[in-house]
Amino acid sequence: IEVRKPKARLELYCHCMDCTGYSSNLIAPYIMFPFDAASPDDSYVITKGKDMLHKLNYTPRVNRFFCSKCGAPVVNEIADLGMCGTFPNVITTYPYKPFMHVHYKNKRLPFPIRDGLPKHRDLPEAFGGSPTMLDDDYQAPMAGVRD
Repeated sequence: IEVRKPKARLELYCHCMDCTGYSSNLIAPYIMFPFDAASPDDSYVITKGKDMLHKLNYTPRVNRFFCSKCGAPVVNEIADLGMCGTFPNVITTYPYKPFMHVHYKNKRLPFPIRDGLPKHRDLPEAFGGSPTMLDDDYQAPMAGVRD
């Protein structure tokens, strides 16, 4: 499977229960792209191997696509945001430089993350979230919070 690298992207860490569960990590690094952008150069496009993609309706909101040959995650579609996301190891030619944390209220790491990046309680306001930011030292209940 091959993808065209779009120019427009958001690089972030997600702490929501769905992303961390799907990635089997306590924190999920993502590169997000518009999937129906005004400029074709800004859209994430699978250029080869589209027939090998299988779809998993992981949640009502997110469709996750993986390679039917090896099982590797390829892309996640979040239709209500008009975005799709992939793990940094899928597009290895990008230097991954995240600039925010989302769903930090769900952080499950037992220590603070002091990386100087903004920590959004849920999503940024521009994506339908709240304006609430959390401190680096915030610690969610270990059981996790799901919404």
